[in-house]
Amino acid sequence: LIFTRRCNDLIFQTAAIKLFMPKSKRRRYVDFTYQHHTVSNGLVTFGGIETGFDDPLALHNLDVYKRKHIPERQQRKVDVETCSVQSDENGKLREIYYISPASLRQRDDADSTSVNTVVARFESPYCGPDQTQYLT
Repeated sequence: LIFTRRCNDLIFQTAAIKLFMPKSKRRRYVDFTYQHHTVSNGLVTFGGIETGFDDPLALHNLDVYKRKHIPERQQRKVDVETCSVQSDENGKLREIYYISPASLRQRDDADSTSVNTVVARFESPYCGPDQTQYLT
């Protein structure tokens, strides 16, 4: 399953980095917009899109993503969230924007078509409760 569907490959990749690479050499790239999600039965079940702090088309890219991956009846409910993200060990926090359609469906009690159970930790960009993500 890991090799054919990439199921849980992130866990192993992350473990390898954290075990064998010193924190001073790690880097999280937050200067470009990144989309990574899982689609099941036409719905985004995990992940989403996060903008790069240096992307001049960041808000445009969020709008395009919203129109493509969120049903029209739910688009007005979409919250563009912010998160402050650290790219290297002693780096400053950079503000990014993100949309996680899976969390939208979780909050939408009126959507009886959704059968997906979503766990908050699968939202993009894995922001903490204080909307901050430090390099770990």
